[in-house]
Amino acid sequence: MGVESKRAYEAVVMPQLGESIVEATLVRWLVAEGTGVTRGQPIAAIETDKASSEIPAPETGLLENCVAEGATVAVGHTIAEIRVGPPVIDDGISGPATDAGGDAQPESAGVVPTTGRLTSRPRFDAVGPARLSPAVRRIARQSGLDPLTIRGTGRHGRVTRNDMLRALERTLEPAPKAAAVSKTEVTGPASYAPVHVDSSANGAPRATSLSKRRRAIARELRRSLDTAVHVFAVAEIDMSRVEAARARDRAFAEAQGLRLTYLPYVITALAAALRAFPDLNASMEGETLTYRNEINVGVATETANGLVVPIVRSADELGLLGLARAVERLSRGARAGTLAPSDFTGGTFTVSNPGRDGNLYGVSIIRQPEVAILRMGVVQKRAIVEEINGQDAIFVRPMMYAALSYDHRVVDGRSGNAFLTRIKEHLQRTQPLSL
Repeated sequence: MGVESKRAYEAVVMPQLGESIVEATLVRWLVAEGTGVTRGQPIAAIETDKASSEIPAPETGLLENCVAEGATVAVGHTIAEIRVGPPVIDDGISGPATDAGGDAQPESAGVVPTTGRLTSRPRFDAVGPARLSPAVRRIARQSGLDPLTIRGTGRHGRVTRNDMLRALERTLEPAPKAAAVSKTEVTGPASYAPVHVDSSANGAPRATSLSKRRRAIARELRRSLDTAVHVFAVAEIDMSRVEAARARDRAFAEAQGLRLTYLPYVITALAAALRAFPDLNASMEGETLTYRNEINVGVATETANGLVVPIVRSADELGLLGLARAVERLSRGARAGTLAPSDFTGGTFTVSNPGRDGNLYGVSIIRQPEVAILRMGVVQKRAIVEEINGQDAIFVRPMMYAALSYDHRVVDGRSGNAFLTRIKEHLQRTQPLSL
């Protein structure tokens, strides 16, 4: 009889990706169940209606009892376990003493919402026919599936409970229809994920439901419109000084591996204005207004799965190149889905920058529980009239419209307009880093 030392199990829990997020979807596992992982190693990709992220391993050990890919799990609930502790003494029998498919669970067991270390548990029988666990043998008896015909994903190729369940699902899938259905990808605005619409051979449209992500986004936008009293103000900003500063600063930034866009200049001006107008660096929840000390600017970022808002923390303390570095890291991580959950929390104000493909101007819906959002229009050369020595003169300048949406419950018109004017004046006085 083998002897097993005491082992601890560390729960891998669904993290909080935002203040209002209560659940997330496990998109895929980045390592196979039963594989050894190290503490801090990314092991799972998750997503909500607002963000995509990766979950790191909380401990070093074997990844076990993984929730199925595609499952939606409440925040704080367990999605897997990591078996940690000293190795098992097993009378010379090689291979793991437990099944990586989580066979210790009863047939009706779901995910256990624990958040701490789990106690040691009995070892499963690993020396039966073909090294099959009791749960695998039970599923084989009930379904008629032959485990020896299934490719195992457990350690050393062992067939796990999840392998059996996935194989059973495949046998239950309906046969494909005889008539082929063409699939056309229809792309809307860049901030929306692509929508797939099936059509029959004669081109007749077929109605379909919004995706889960789109429904969640719609709920949040509707909630904001129903909660905040939206008021809009638009300023036209001469970006000549920013253009000149950017031209001089670009080489210095590139020498440090940074791509210098307009956004760091705008965040610099925005942070200075927020420090002068604390009413706009606040949050409103119910009847409680909270003034925030830190200036944490959310940057709306378009990804293949929709719009997400990672946070530039302490934006007023970073300086131009620090902001450029933060924006680049967040935008790359958001598009790759590699940002940590903490990158999406704690925002105090949001800026939306559609970039060079943006429109002349547009207005945005406030991101709850914040009280304002700034949307940048495209920078475009336009003819403007200026008075020189009492005479009107026409000049061509790089101009940008900036639209401020603010909550009239918290911010009055005078403060909103003065705040936007402060941003405009700051940008129109921009100096290169060398001056």
